[in-house]
Amino acid sequence: MSKGLIENQQELEFHKNWSLFIFNFLKENYSSNRNNYYDEIVKIVLMTYELKDLRGMRILSKESIRFAKQYSKEQIKILNQELFEQFGMDIYTYNNNAKRIKEIIKRGEIKNLPEYELLLDYLEDIFEDAANQEEIDKINPLLEAYQRKTGKV
Repeated sequence: MSKGLIENQQELEFHKNWSLFIFNFLKENYSSNRNNYYDEIVKIVLMTYELKDLRGMRILSKESIRFAKQYSKEQIKILNQELFEQFGMDIYTYNNNAKRIKEIIKRGEIKNLPEYELLLDYLEDIFEDAANQEEIDKINPLLEAYQRKTGKV
């Protein structure tokens, strides 16, 4: 088996496990009135995995995050703790945005609107958790400086 096929299989496995973990967590903990709905989504995840549809699995992973973000900050915090234990990342660090966010903070300047929106979205996700105060204190001045520079409010 070639290296590319092995990497694709590993990525398929990851997306399957990630999506199933989130959808099952939501079903078991918060959605008794939506259990049939989540059962159908789990079937779709498994079918997509069996078809070895990597693009579809990537989409399902992102959708699982979108579903999770519909719940309260406290519920998301519990999910994130379990995700971090299982996968070493949570819904906020799932994709390359975490790396981009760190690069922007390290640089100390927002260069364009997509970077501004990325940091603003991230700030909205983390602002209620006091454990993130140090990061919040680094992001707020960057957002304010960009707003002053561009007139964006």
